[in-house]
Amino acid sequence: MRLDLSQPIHLDVEAAEGDEPRRLISGVAVPYGENANASTGPVRFEKGALATDGPAPKLIRDHNLSHPIGIVLSRTDTDDGMLFVARISETEAGNEALTLAADGVLDSVSVGVEVQDFGYDGDVMVVKAARWRELSLVPFGAFEAAKIHQVAATEAAEDAVTESTPTDPEEDPTMEDQTTEVEAAPAVEAQTQPLTFAASASLPSAGEYVAAMLKGNPIKIQAATGDTSDVPGIIPNPLVGEIFDTMTGARPIFSALGPRAMPAGDPFYARKVTQHTAVGQQAAEHDTLSSQAYQVSKVQVDKVTFGGYLDLSEQEILYSDANAIQLVIDDMSRVYGEQTEQWVGDSILFSNASAATQQVTSWTDGDEVVTDLYAAAAEIYANFGRMPTHLIVKSAVWAQIGAAKDSGGNRIFPYLSPSNAAGTLNGATALSGNPLGLQLIVSDDWDLTAGTSNAMMLSATALNIFEDNRGALRVEQPASLSTRLAFRGYVAAADYDISNGCLIV
Repeated sequence: MRLDLSQPIHLDVEAAEGDEPRRLISGVAVPYGENANASTGPVRFEKGALATDGPAPKLIRDHNLSHPIGIVLSRTDTDDGMLFVARISETEAGNEALTLAADGVLDSVSVGVEVQDFGYDGDVMVVKAARWRELSLVPFGAFEAAKIHQVAATEAAEDAVTESTPTDPEEDPTMEDQTTEVEAAPAVEAQTQPLTFAASASLPSAGEYVAAMLKGNPIKIQAATGDTSDVPGIIPNPLVGEIFDTMTGARPIFSALGPRAMPAGDPFYARKVTQHTAVGQQAAEHDTLSSQAYQVSKVQVDKVTFGGYLDLSEQEILYSDANAIQLVIDDMSRVYGEQTEQWVGDSILFSNASAATQQVTSWTDGDEVVTDLYAAAAEIYANFGRMPTHLIVKSAVWAQIGAAKDSGGNRIFPYLSPSNAAGTLNGATALSGNPLGLQLIVSDDWDLTAGTSNAMMLSATALNIFEDNRGALRVEQPASLSTRLAFRGYVAAADYDISNGCLIV
């Protein structure tokens, strides 16, 4: 089943009469019956999995809930997929997204959902019902057919400002009246020096002022001096730009391990082979062959709840920023991200990892770094049976290995890689790289108690991470004229063999 992408998808949100549609995008949110690789693994949506009613999904960038850029206005369910029309807000971030969409840079979309009913077709999760929370603009989507097909960025033309031009006194009846009035005032005509009016004296009429200018005796008005300290009541104090916050809610460890959809039940169980069958050489003909039972054990997985709440008075909501509730929810989302990152980095990985037999003592010594990392990789393979996939370091180590040199004075992980480099780092503007082919993860949210270890080498197959991010919850409390906001989520980790699959290096 494929969506017909040869025909444009028409906007079904009408603009005001006589106007062109403004700041609207439309396209396919998700196709039905197609498999894609999502962050939780292979996934497929059935027809009707997404509702067309209920709260409108938010429009965001790259699944980052802290950066909303608009709202989904229309949802149309078809046999082939869910169609959408969304409006991009007129903000700095919205303008940037609209420009990139119009240029074809952000030409794809990706839905963010909370799965409510699902099954499995082999290893493919088949979503039967889900709560549609957000729609993200992305350069590359999981579904090939999830594309933007129309961008209506037309802006309404501004009215021209008509400036008045000087008129001839003979053609302007008002000017004629003023001139006649001035000529009847001999006191003004007889002056040979400019007249000066104090601020406290009665000011001249318009006719007197113009007549004095024409006769070469301009009237000067001496006003009292004043500055901004005299008028604090009429000087506005604008709040400009977005609220700056150094907390981003980024979860490099959590995201790299790819959280899976949370199953029902608590606890639930993963499975692990604990004993293999036996195959051996037959000693002689008719001798009994080797035999051993195939054993699979259950790995218990316990759910952990993260959440917080805050009460906002109605007065605080009314008197403060118009977007006060969303600001609080966004902050809760960022704090939730930081706390879950600390949980997986410190409570799951570091607390269960083993110390490598050969640990790095100087991260600036390129020869030692390469030697010890290879030794740790061999140790993981020998004890765990799989090769490592990730190198998790703190930011201080990232800075050191970026400057590390071998005995010949060559950087071991240069920014611009020569053909014989052992890996690269992506410069001082990105916390990423591939030293010795490992995916680099830079995070300071682990080893919070001990504070002595700076790096871990991990085979990602040693564990699975699960998450059910329930998001924000809002309850009105009329008895106290307040609103209670809460943010919550559930996470879990299946430990297959972290003690051997993760080493502190």
